[in-house]
Amino acid sequence: MGSPEGDFRVVVPVKELRHAKTRLEVDEATRHRLALAFAVDTVEVALGARWVGEVVVLTRDRQVAREVGRLGARSMRPGGTRELNSELRWALRRLGVGSRRPTAVLMADLPALRACELDHVLGDARAGGDVVFVEDAWGGGTTLLAGPSGGLVPRFGGRSASRHREVGARGVRLELPGLRCDVDDVRSLSAAVEHGLNPRAKSVVEAMSLEPHTRPTEAPSRGRERMGA
Repeated sequence: MGSPEGDFRVVVPVKELRHAKTRLEVDEATRHRLALAFAVDTVEVALGARWVGEVVVLTRDRQVAREVGRLGARSMRPGGTRELNSELRWALRRLGVGSRRPTAVLMADLPALRACELDHVLGDARAGGDVVFVEDAWGGGTTLLAGPSGGLVPRFGGRSASRHREVGARGVRLELPGLRCDVDDVRSLSAAVEHGLNPRAKSVVEAMSLEPHTRPTEAPSRGRERMGA
């Protein structure tokens, strides 16, 4: 379920929790709780956005599928390899992107995301009629790729912002602090804390007694991305 007036289908790839957020320097149980909280909060925010009609969560993790299903999102087990872009291409074909339905791919590790930010970008894509992307705060990554008539060419991974630009996507020039703040490590989590966490992530972080760190001055290293959060 999404907004009654929404027409965008938003695809959210989410790793199996045992493989997620491995660069967070916390114990394994906390890492799992954080990854799940990030994903469920992100999906819930997306479902509340004005221009979103449906959220499809691409995951092999049964717990993730169960939790997002309770919110009204649809879950889909990916086929093919476990490489992120391959999984996304497979999902977009299965979902019928050829129907020209407005479609977006949203990363699942955005614990400070706000629905108004998502609506700004999707509204921009609708008005411009082109494929747009949002670059992350750390330099070079992509948190959202969206097009008003499908036609998405996923190029996530290292330097994905420049690679999306190379295939014709337009970078969105808005501040969007929550949408740009993807979390891979404790330093980027501290930045998300400063922006204001959504409920599940906030609950987990408060239980960790995380002390806020200084906002990163250098981009965290980004390896090859695989499945979502």
